[in-house]
Amino acid sequence: MPGIACAFTHCKNNTAMRPAKRTFSLPTILLHQGEDDRKISSDRRAAWLAIINRTDIKDGSRSLKNIRVCEDHFLGKKPSYYRDVTNVDWKPSVNLGGDCERESQKASTRNSRYLRRMKRHRSPEVHSAPNGHKLIKSTPSNSPNDQKPIPADAYKAVDVKGEIELEENLVEELMENEEECVPFDFELSAEKDPLSCQNDVGCQTELSGEDIDFMNHERSKMTGKQPVVKKEGYSDDLAPENNVIQKSAVVSFTDHIDKRVGKFIKALNEHSDLSQLSLECAKRLFEIKFSPIASYGVEIIWEYLSVEDFAKLENVKPRYFKKVMGCSKYNKNTYVYLLADEELFVSDLRKKHNLPETENYQKFCRTYKAELKLHYDYGFKNTPAMNDDGWKQPLCEERRVFCSFAMHGFHNQICKFSDDRNQCFEANRYSCVCKLCGAKCGQWHLLICPQRIRPLIDYARLSD
Repeated sequence: MPGIACAFTHCKNNTAMRPAKRTFSLPTILLHQGEDDRKISSDRRAAWLAIINRTDIKDGSRSLKNIRVCEDHFLGKKPSYYRDVTNVDWKPSVNLGGDCERESQKASTRNSRYLRRMKRHRSPEVHSAPNGHKLIKSTPSNSPNDQKPIPADAYKAVDVKGEIELEENLVEELMENEEECVPFDFELSAEKDPLSCQNDVGCQTELSGEDIDFMNHERSKMTGKQPVVKKEGYSDDLAPENNVIQKSAVVSFTDHIDKRVGKFIKALNEHSDLSQLSLECAKRLFEIKFSPIASYGVEIIWEYLSVEDFAKLENVKPRYFKKVMGCSKYNKNTYVYLLADEELFVSDLRKKHNLPETENYQKFCRTYKAELKLHYDYGFKNTPAMNDDGWKQPLCEERRVFCSFAMHGFHNQICKFSDDRNQCFEANRYSCVCKLCGAKCGQWHLLICPQRIRPLIDYARLSD
């Protein structure tokens, strides 16, 4: 079956071709619900017919029984309640015709054809003559004495759908003013008037020397106010003081990473009370404020970052959580990730922006994860920070003590060889001797030392 088409002539919706499109019949005139309803319904029906505006409906040749309007002509995809007169969907209000781009494209095509004809008409045509001279089809001269007046009606224009379509009487008038082909001798003309060649139609270029000098002068004035290296500014709303990131062709990818890390450290130094927050709140603050500062523009240069660039970028997240935990920035980053139970910063960026796993990224992650696995040993798992989550609460005074002990165990306070780095724990893992009990001590020996009588907070004060 052919189906019922939409009443608007430019609309191609049909109930057979597009059954998913809902259609609506003309509003019915309510005759038995009072005078107000009859007037509103009749006004609505008249408004619909006026908007449809079809001649076959006006002259009565088409029955109104099968008139349908599809849902594309209503903002809410359906007509509103008939009493809601102020609603935009009380009558069809969108896609009513007149905004179709077809006429605009036609006008643009006609205008471009006109410009091409004018260009071909004005360009000189060079022919060869038997006497060796060149014949040039000349155009009307630029001098005011030689120009013929063009009638005023040659400039008439017609406005079609917002586009200006120039009439072709201008072309016909110009073609009538064309002169016949005449022989032209370049050498003789140059001897008579050397400067006339600049404005002649037979000149090899449309730019004279004066024009080129003027262009160079304007260019030097414009470029003289700019820096040697052209830079483009990008506003970083999340950075402190609304800094502007300068991106230029001479800045390498490593320089960009260094600048982002520097801006992150500057923003981090402005917050001195991060250790008062709970760990969960600190994580959310990092994602909202600090992560965008450090990762701005990284997704664009991700594929070109080296292993060293990933290492610099990775220091951002541990540096932040060290300040949250109240620890020194020189502690190992791997312990920070184990305590905070967080993923690598570069891994979060890759998942967030759906970035590829480049070879340098995989190499960096393998090295980092191997170090994490090495440090997650039996002694570290038995530290108070790993077994008690009380330090993760806000305003916890013991957070710095627990986290510092988990990272280095206050080993320098009890090791006899703490002054000799060649024999201490950092160089030889099991050659250290405890000052208190005389036994061999590892990194977290204070937990099991039988001679320890002071609490861990005292050793934390000594480390400071």
